[in-house]
Amino acid sequence: MKILLLADNSKESTRALEVVRCRDWPMGTEFLVLGVVPRRYLPPPPPSMLEVLAGGGLARPDEVARARVSVKLAVEALASKGWVARGNVRRGRPATELLAEARAWNADLIVVGRVGSAPSEMSLAGRGGLSSVMPSAPCSVEVIQEEREATSRGAGLAALRAPVRRSPPLHTPS
Repeated sequence: MKILLLADNSKESTRALEVVRCRDWPMGTEFLVLGVVPRRYLPPPPPSMLEVLAGGGLARPDEVARARVSVKLAVEALASKGWVARGNVRRGRPATELLAEARAWNADLIVVGRVGSAPSEMSLAGRGGLSSVMPSAPCSVEVIQEEREATSRGAGLAALRAPVRRSPPLHTPS
């Protein structure tokens, strides 16, 4: 089984990694951790006066370097469980690059963290985002929700919402 995991240094991405690490995967499962750095068509804005005075405005962190670190940490976390894991960093729109990587690698499953509060440039939400990934994906897509409070039945892991691509809606007889 080949599992593609999106890593963007958000709490949602970290949660998805935690859930993936807690599962029992079949022998021979491979992981590919993907980091996506959005393309910038305009130069970044100049630092604000407060950033300059604080000393942090002159050197902006390199987005590619941050993405590589996020991917490396996720790969190490998966490898520490004994799984085969590697990483890749691409430039472009996250949804587009995720689909391209899934096709190129022939992934069986794409796992992403719940979108919403991730930085907008890394979020899969909105136009060309998760709504375009789900129907266009060459494999199943699982969206990991953030952990919720335990149910009254005392469930250890919170209920996870995991929509799978092209699943028919459940109909109950009236």
